[in-house]
Amino acid sequence: MVFIETPANPILTMTDIAAASSQAKRHPDLPLVAVDNTFLGPEFQHPLTHGADLVVYSATKYLSGFSDLLAGIVLARDMDLIAQLHGLRAILGNILQADECWLLDGRLPP
Repeated sequence: MVFIETPANPILTMTDIAAASSQAKRHPDLPLVAVDNTFLGPEFQHPLTHGADLVVYSATKYLSGFSDLLAGIVLARDMDLIAQLHGLRAILGNILQADECWLLDGRLPP
């Protein structure tokens, strides 16, 4: 897996997601490209449209706005990859509780 945080926190270095994805597709092992898009959020950057396989968000502060819940979000384009992650999530037991979902949902823009 190629894991990118862009812009990098705290130095704000930008990584070219499309270039990283292109290089990963040329590698014989075909690693997945995951982008931590927490800092810009889903409003300002869309890594999946630049070739990333996974997008990771910290919902604890950047989407929730407070530190009163612990949450993360992973997005993918490939439905098979989503199914694998869904199964792994069930095995690990890291599913957000209903009250935390309610708190997070009330803080996200419509």
